Amino acid sequence: MRLAVITKGIWTLVAPVQGDTTAVEAWLSELPDNLSGSAAGMMVLMDESAARPQGPRSFSVKLVHEIDKKESIWEFIKGDLRVLWFFGNGNKIIVCSHGFIKGGDKTPNAQKNEAIKLKRDYFEAMNNADIEIVEIDK
Repeated sequence: MRLAVITKGIWTLVAPVQGDTTAVEAWLSELPDNLSGSAAGMMVLMDESAARPQGPRSFSVKLVHEIDKKESIWEFIKGDLRVLWFFGNGNKIIVCSHGFIKGGDKTPNAQKNEAIKLKRDYFEAMNNADIEIVEIDK
């Protein structure tokens, strides 16, 4: 599994590679203009999460919260945008799955399932020593 760094500080946020960036950053860059402020805010939220000693759990539940306690899937929240993530293996790693635009009160099961699948694939790859984390020039 190949992951790339989105942002790095005390914590490192990574996501699957998509072309010459991450899947999350590609999604944010392709959003319509009316969501550009929320997209920029999402990047700030992720940067701040990386910089804080307590990581993303230091934010209020209005910005970060756990959406699936059994699977320990979390989400970053900025306006109508959501980025799903989970804690990776190792020292202060956050693996961001993907983003979507909120459509209702609860996170759709299909969105949760996509994050859960990546989490399972990630930990299987970790067990097989088949993880590569790269830094992409931005």
